[in-house]
Amino acid sequence: MDLKLYSHVENNKIQIINESYGTAAYSYTFSHNNSDFIGMSEINFITVKASGNQTCSTDLANKFYNKNKSSIDAKFLNFNFHNNESLKELPHNVKNYYKSIRPHISTMEKTASNPYRILVAGISHKGVINNTSTFGSNIWISGFSGGSSSTTLSKDSLNIDPKYVGILTTTIPINRPYGGTYFNKRLLPENREGYYNTELSGTSFATPMISGVIALLLEANPNLSYWDVKYILAKTANRNKLVSDPLPSCIKILSIIGDFSSDFLDLWKTGWVENKAGNFFHNYYGFGLVDTDRAIEMALNIKNGVTPSPYQGKKVQRIQNSLEIQNNSNQIIPPNSSITSELVITENINIDGVRVTPYILAAKADSISIQLVSPDETTSQQRGTHSTILYPGNSMIQLSEDESVIEDMPYPVDDYKKDLNDNSGAYLTNAFFEERSKGKWKIIITNHSLDKTFYLEGWKLEIYGH
Repeated sequence: MDLKLYSHVENNKIQIINESYGTAAYSYTFSHNNSDFIGMSEINFITVKASGNQTCSTDLANKFYNKNKSSIDAKFLNFNFHNNESLKELPHNVKNYYKSIRPHISTMEKTASNPYRILVAGISHKGVINNTSTFGSNIWISGFSGGSSSTTLSKDSLNIDPKYVGILTTTIPINRPYGGTYFNKRLLPENREGYYNTELSGTSFATPMISGVIALLLEANPNLSYWDVKYILAKTANRNKLVSDPLPSCIKILSIIGDFSSDFLDLWKTGWVENKAGNFFHNYYGFGLVDTDRAIEMALNIKNGVTPSPYQGKKVQRIQNSLEIQNNSNQIIPPNSSITSELVITENINIDGVRVTPYILAAKADSISIQLVSPDETTSQQRGTHSTILYPGNSMIQLSEDESVIEDMPYPVDDYKKDLNDNSGAYLTNAFFEERSKGKWKIIITNHSLDKTFYLEGWKLEIYGH
């Protein structure tokens, strides 16, 4: 969204912006300078944004198929994976087709890694991430999005759950009815005029649900700030109804036919993480499914002085530090190995969000995983919280110019000196919410390739808090 529109919002005292849009999969906007409104110390409106609809995007696979139709039997496009061995026996180009179906991590979109946005994931009726909901460490909250689940509940199954439940919403009547149900065909008296649709799904529908809840919060307590609203949503979210380890179907397939090290699935199996402040966080769900009743109750309690607001009389600030790695022996990341780098933050604030920017020289970016670890507690011996920032098997792959071959893609942000002073390549994580910032932070870069050597050139850490 253009900054002029945000100025219009400010000038007209609009309180909530709903952004049910995003970039297409395989569009790496995280690698470009992100001016946006990242530098604002205080904002007077609340922006709610859809995480996107690319849990397992087929955009690249479809282009590859269109170029290689003659060598790909169409029966394999709806192939039923009865067992793991059937995957290994697929023809070469069919394997390449399935290898190019990838999750597009939400932190790769620059506007989605902005702490001044509330990023929303979508949940199916089964309490599992929707089969198109984009995930990442920047998710804050989840809402119902309709659609089918990203995977069946069976850990051994490779098949996507075929059941589908849509979202009921209003629509503008058109000459051609939506969908195939009697309701959408205007054959039932409840929808003769065609003002409703029952078959829509996606994070574009979970997001306005959260915007609506926020409107109710502001109605209950008009004095809530942006940070108050985020706090309430996080503290009242429900995680008990959500499936903790929904491995996306494309990752199950990639773990069998992909060219990655044996530890490829380790980070993918991470479920809920309890941080040092006692908050539970999940890269698929954020802090959990929105609970409207509990959220309104907390808003009223803050208004009536029963529950104090942690932001009352305080402004959110940003602190940062960076490290250029010059010792070659410490920056080399051989195949199937990891390195750990440390960076010290001396300021001690209560964390609202953290952004980390690694500068990595790598010819095969889809083989990189990144973890950020908060400082250990030296007095209580408590281990730092681990947050997965980037997964291996991500969507950083590309097609050749004629779209006939799938190629490795270099990591887009690799020059510490050139890119340090802008916002290129910054990943947001909410996993450290309410922890303290002071201490020795660690970044763990893992090379999951079988034959490529990577290099860490440096990294930058930004902490938002009060």
